[in-house]
Amino acid sequence: MLDLENVTIRFDEKEIVTDFSLKVRKDQFIGVVGKNGSGKSSLAYYVAGVIPEHIPAIVTGKKMTRERPGLILQNPSSQFLSLSVKEELSGTEYSNFEIDHLIGKSVYELSEGEKQKINLIANLGRSDFLILDEPLELLDPLSANTFMKFIKGSKKKTILWFDKNEKYLSGADEVITLSTLRNKKILKKKRILGTRVIVASFNYKKEDFSLDSIEFSAKKGEIVSIIGNNGSGKSTLLRIIGGITKAEGTIKTKKISYSIQNPVHSLFSETVEKELMLSTNKMVEIQRVCEVLGIIPLLKNDPSQLSKGQQKLVSIASSFLGSGEILLLDEPTTWLDEDNKHRFFQLVNETKKTVILSTHDQDVVNFSDRNYIIENGRLSECSSTKADQFFL
Repeated sequence: MLDLENVTIRFDEKEIVTDFSLKVRKDQFIGVVGKNGSGKSSLAYYVAGVIPEHIPAIVTGKKMTRERPGLILQNPSSQFLSLSVKEELSGTEYSNFEIDHLIGKSVYELSEGEKQKINLIANLGRSDFLILDEPLELLDPLSANTFMKFIKGSKKKTILWFDKNEKYLSGADEVITLSTLRNKKILKKKRILGTRVIVASFNYKKEDFSLDSIEFSAKKGEIVSIIGNNGSGKSTLLRIIGGITKAEGTIKTKKISYSIQNPVHSLFSETVEKELMLSTNKMVEIQRVCEVLGIIPLLKNDPSQLSKGQQKLVSIASSFLGSGEILLLDEPTTWLDEDNKHRFFQLVNETKKTVILSTHDQDVVNFSDRNYIIENGRLSECSSTKADQFFL
């Protein structure tokens, strides 16, 4: 089905993949894991014929494949062929996925997780040879399990699955490691909390979606996480608190810095350094934050050429470097490997700012001082026991 022999991929002078070999046979399930920037997406694009045909790169080595594979990308918005969900799923069976409420919508009004659901449904059946690039990263736990069972239960499918860890790769015929992965224990520092810096009471309605009787507050220095299924309103809640989306009610906050879920929509500068200087001109502070996050070697790089995880780190750095006393971080650990997730928590440990995070990551919930959950348009504070049940 696929043979790669001594493949090396370079962008300009930077070597991303070095002397990589792989054999995939028909109906096999092969996993490839590696840290951020290890070349997973570049390999996926190369196998699928995107590199170097559509993305220029210097490639050496051999590729032999008997079938053009289907590729499912990390960023669903870049893969849509239609403007509406109905058109995107034309001719595709979707009754097993509980998405009837999305059929009449534009793909671009969906949450990031809902976009990936549609992307998965639209593309999983288009080829018997699938290249999956962190396909479940944007999904809530229940949806991720549903799609994982569907993918693994698909008969006569050859699967090459790229991911940052082996969480979804149980049952694989083989797992190949591109780089050493570590799982450091995250130790939370005791925080001194001050007075409330966010007090919000509001209602929000847009067509068939609403957030009702929302009451939310947070103290200075507090870490608060918000969980909920894809499309439940987590990002909307953050945008309302941040003053980006308007709602009916009262919202009192100190100055805010905001990091959106998909970093590609918020990086505009020629280099990482220039991007961070939009938040502060204090180079000492930029160096400090970048050292914690491990991105000093990336300062002269073009953000658009970074891996998804590296882009996420740049977006996080921009938020921490901003002047806001409150940080609103939308799914901050999405696409981060274990090492970089540890670096993120280290940065949170060091800040005295209030940190509000939407998340599908149980480590984030466990790291927080308090947790909220959104269910059926209602926000409520939840115990650690209820939070744990969300991840079952």
